Amino acid sequence: MCAIFDGKNFHLGGSSAFEYPKSMIDLVFSKDYEIDEAAKEIGFSHDSNIGEREGMIGTLTKGRLDRKGYNKQAVITALIHLLNPEHY
Repeated sequence: MCAIFDGKNFHLGGSSAFEYPKSMIDLVFSKDYEIDEAAKEIGFSHDSNIGEREGMIGTLTKGRLDRKGYNKQAVITALIHLLNPEHY
């Protein structure tokens, strides 16, 4: 999600959504893991800082969409109001 504040109004945007594998979510709830820790334990990544790099979105899409692109989507959609003020 992204929020742009223009001094008067907030303009919100979001990127696409996806579901984490159930095995990862089970670890998050049963062992209080962060997603990075669950990804490493299950074997999706050996990088304990995956969230700071390609993110799970990069791993799960096999590089088709990385964290940077995912965040870019949120910023672009937050700009919709600012790019089309006559409609908002």
